[in-house]
Amino acid sequence: MLRPGLVVLTGNTVQDNTGSQGFTGYGGGIFTSDVTVTLSGNVLAANTASKGKDGYGGGFYAESGVLTLRDNTIENNVASTAGLGDGGGLSFGYVTYDVRAAATLTGNTVRGNTGSTAAANTSGWRSGAGGLDLWLADGTISGNTFTGNTGATSQPGYCGGVAIYAGVHAAAYFTGNLVQDNTAGAAAAGGGGGGLCASGNAVVDGNRILDNRAATAGGGSGGGVMLGIGLRGASLGGPTTFSGNTVRGNLAGGAGDGQGGGLYVSRNTMNPTEVFTVTHNLIADNTASQSGAGSGGGIYLGPSYMARLDANTILGNTASKNAAMTGLGGGLSIASSDEFSVTNSVIARNRAAQGSGVWLGKTGNQSEPVTWGRFLHTTIADNQVGAGVWLESPLYEARWSTRMPAARRCWSPPRATTASATRC
Repeated sequence: MLRPGLVVLTGNTVQDNTGSQGFTGYGGGIFTSDVTVTLSGNVLAANTASKGKDGYGGGFYAESGVLTLRDNTIENNVASTAGLGDGGGLSFGYVTYDVRAAATLTGNTVRGNTGSTAAANTSGWRSGAGGLDLWLADGTISGNTFTGNTGATSQPGYCGGVAIYAGVHAAAYFTGNLVQDNTAGAAAAGGGGGGLCASGNAVVDGNRILDNRAATAGGGSGGGVMLGIGLRGASLGGPTTFSGNTVRGNLAGGAGDGQGGGLYVSRNTMNPTEVFTVTHNLIADNTASQSGAGSGGGIYLGPSYMARLDANTILGNTASKNAAMTGLGGGLSIASSDEFSVTNSVIARNRAAQGSGVWLGKTGNQSEPVTWGRFLHTTIADNQVGAGVWLESPLYEARWSTRMPAARRCWSPPRATTASATRC
């Protein structure tokens, strides 16, 4: 345990340690509180935060302070083997909004870590963040590799590689990282956010998010990325920007239903500051569900306010690979999103039974708003199986100005209709 001061750790191996045997544990390998600390060239391996109850930060936990991690290897750590587990590799948090961690991570390898291996937890919170949990802390995370991490093995798991929960008080920048082959939930209970979760005042830019899974044995949401609803299941608001990323080859639901093979976007508050901007990304070859019903092979845009999707390429995604199950929106599925816009984008070569390119409708939750928004200067072409665009009532209004051939354009009625669907 390191208390206030200045500490430098270079070239060490911190291995096979346990934070707590019977109680909640913080930091299996290293715990710091209000320390200015630099870790460089270390190996943090096979540590466990708690073997008796909940655990946070299997390899390293910091509740505040100024943290610099450079060229370290954080591998095979576990936050908890007995309950809730968050931050299998690393967990950085806060004491109050004014006393919080500020972390800079560059060139680190974070691999094979797990949030929780317990069958269940009684905390009422979610287990996850297999690699890194950044909780209401400032962070600049660039040029790192997050591979082979797992949120939870036997209970619902979230945010297999990284969880960023910034709110409006902190600011997080996640740029130029590789997030690959991570799993949020490995059990039949499912999970969400296979590679990355981001909520609040966060910028996610220029990353490669490849071959991640939200759930392998159950239903899942956000095979590659989950924006908004994440590890905490709640948001404190703040704008989230997702730009210039490559999201490819991810899977939301392995043996169950899935939403958002590449990207899942949904708010869980009515906070007007919680606005999502998704721009200049490549969303390709993702799958919402392998064997169940799927919605949004590339992107699922759920309940949200003023989401902006601009200049994205949504290519070769699949809603469901099981022809006997319902597939909605091979490229893009929009459900109960208020004042969204899709502009200057290409949605092509995607597959779904209903809306092979785009599906628009409402969620089954009657308290959610009907879908309202617009498409401008967007190409929707060469999508397969179902109609290119499928409008499912009730819709309020969807306005189109696209580069689609005239025969394939479609306008919904200006008010909710009793018709089951409008195809185009």
